[in-house]
Amino acid sequence: MLHQSKSVDGASEKLSLSSSSAQRHADVTDVTLKTHNMGPDIRLKQPGSLCLALVLCSCVWVKSEVEVIHAKAGSTVTFKSKPSADQKEQVLWTFGASKPVYRIAKVSSSKVHILAFAQFEGRLHVDNETGDLTVSDLTVNDTGVYQLQRIHSHISEQFFNLTVYNPIATPSINIVKSLRGGCQQLQVECSSENSRNLTLSWFKRTKWILRTFSLDMAELSLTEQVELSDTSVYTCEAQNPVEKRSQTIHASELCLKNGDSSNWCHSEVTLRRVLSAVLGLLLIVIVIDHLRIGT
Repeated sequence: MLHQSKSVDGASEKLSLSSSSAQRHADVTDVTLKTHNMGPDIRLKQPGSLCLALVLCSCVWVKSEVEVIHAKAGSTVTFKSKPSADQKEQVLWTFGASKPVYRIAKVSSSKVHILAFAQFEGRLHVDNETGDLTVSDLTVNDTGVYQLQRIHSHISEQFFNLTVYNPIATPSINIVKSLRGGCQQLQVECSSENSRNLTLSWFKRTKWILRTFSLDMAELSLTEQVELSDTSVYTCEAQNPVEKRSQTIHASELCLKNGDSSNWCHSEVTLRRVLSAVLGLLLIVIVIDHLRIGT
């Protein structure tokens, strides 16, 4: 049975545990636990055995889901913290490529402290009222996990997973080879580089026909067969989560010389135009001569 007693002046407090067996044993051990910060003494009495009393300071951890953010190199990003009415809490920001292990900033008593971390030198700003963290002039090295902790009577957390992308280079289109010789069917290659999570796609008019994807920042290429008799417009598009660039070609304007050279040429098209012009001139001459003879 539990008995609780308090002194009149409130300076001490005793909790006593007893049972029917306690009355049959004389060897009662008195264990006193004192703490400097808790004020009252806590005494536990248990017959015949020594008991350990643990006084725990319970902290409630409140976790949130990870917010995924994509940004372009050179831009600015702000990690928005959830509103809090607790004016006494401390704010701590940490960062890491895969885990947030480096302390980069904190707010205590409304004072902002930017901690020594060479990577972010001169690029961090923390709002002393909201706790929002702003990182300016982003680089791909800023990619990683950012953690916000609000610490007081409980601890709440927010996580932000940031990926920074270099600008996409405009894709280049090159002729690889002729598949049937002359200027009938060509194999055309589109390539782009300098970006992670890059998707490269071929479109015929507005219809998607081919696509490839790369996670790293290596060069990516994609080939497509083009019929020169086709009047369609072909577009190669390079895209990552923050931007896209494209390059367009007209199949009727392409021609390959000698079947396996990578040089551009328009020999067949030029020949056809010349022949058409010559025939036109001949017709004009014939008509003029006919009219002259008739007169």
